[in-house]
Amino acid sequence: MKIGPVVLVLADISGYTQFVRLNKISVMHAETIVTDLLESITRQARFPMTLNRLEGDAAFFYCEVADRNTSDVINDVAKQIKLMMSAFTIAHGNLINKSVGGCICDACCHIDGLRLKVFAHFGETVIKQANNHIELGGEPPIVIHRLSKNSVDSSEYVLVTDEFATYMADDLYEDTETSIESYDDIGDVGCKVFFPTTRTIIKPVAPRFSRLTGITEAIRLFWIGVIDRTRRKSRSYRNIPR
Repeated sequence: MKIGPVVLVLADISGYTQFVRLNKISVMHAETIVTDLLESITRQARFPMTLNRLEGDAAFFYCEVADRNTSDVINDVAKQIKLMMSAFTIAHGNLINKSVGGCICDACCHIDGLRLKVFAHFGETVIKQANNHIELGGEPPIVIHRLSKNSVDSSEYVLVTDEFATYMADDLYEDTETSIESYDDIGDVGCKVFFPTTRTIIKPVAPRFSRLTGITEAIRLFWIGVIDRTRRKSRSYRNIPR
């Protein structure tokens, strides 16, 4: 166990709760879609930023500063966050286009409602290993998870705390707004919020097809999802240093 300065990043797919519906085919397809989007995000992480764990519809990363220059590390992480946003946008658009004329389940018909929110924080964090897994403790992990519930009236943005923003280059993010988020257990948290360029999502009109064809396609994609999910279980998401 040790304690040291750590950068924390939480990438959260918004709209997930409304996206999932309580039937087996939709849930399986929803999970497959969200996993594809999460993979597009995690692939952008580069050493020293490392994936700590997947949290359903979110990915939690950490980056030990150690003896590195704090400003260099935080600016590197901030650039990686921008890459995550871009990768999500591309993967999201591809999934929307692929869904046209395919499965008619609720999940596949509402991919366009998903967005990405990313949170970043910096502070003294406890790092410990338990059962061959890195666990992060102390106040910073609590802060960054609390920030996922905030007053920002948008479904797509990057929110960083003042502790993180202090070390960022002034020209790295444009159109940044300030915000103060208040929580009963941790008090006020000063933040800066970056809103990416608004993108217009036009969902292609799906061609009409018979209900039997739609049901057959849904069943086919369901089993594809089952097989793909089984394969993913053995896949390592941990980042490999360059």
